[in-house]
Amino acid sequence: MKGGVRPSVAVGLVLCAMVGGQWAFEHFVAQPMERSIAQAQVALESARAAPPRAAASTSQERLDAIAAHLRAQPGWRNRIAQWHLAAQRNAVLIRKAEYRSPEAVGPVGKCEVRADLAGEYPAIRQFLQDVLRQDEAAALESLAMHRCATTVCAVAQFVFYCQ
Repeated sequence: MKGGVRPSVAVGLVLCAMVGGQWAFEHFVAQPMERSIAQAQVALESARAAPPRAAASTSQERLDAIAAHLRAQPGWRNRIAQWHLAAQRNAVLIRKAEYRSPEAVGPVGKCEVRADLAGEYPAIRQFLQDVLRQDEAAALESLAMHRCATTVCAVAQFVFYCQ
């Protein structure tokens, strides 16, 4: 045969490739998969043999724990005063603020604050981060920002929970 590969050599190469592929599949896919299945079976058996965990606390117990945590927080007026200090530290002007005093829903009260802010964009962002960092029971419910004449104006709606 001129310039070609002999059929017997081609068949030999194909057989070598098939054997190599089979070895690679068994070594890199099948064996790790078998080990994973064995580990999962051991974990399942140990989970079945483990004693049952204590029942989760009732919703009333969780609510009582939250209320106890909130009792340790400063009063809502003090918390809002801290927000004003954070605004001063960050050179943010609170142009207008509306507060809804806490509405008691069981042992937990919910207070809403709507604040019209003005300042530089990084300062407003830092103010929001400071408020949320220092008051873990506060959440930023909504935020709308727009460019005013020389600064950024924002309307921030906060909600926080208190005792």
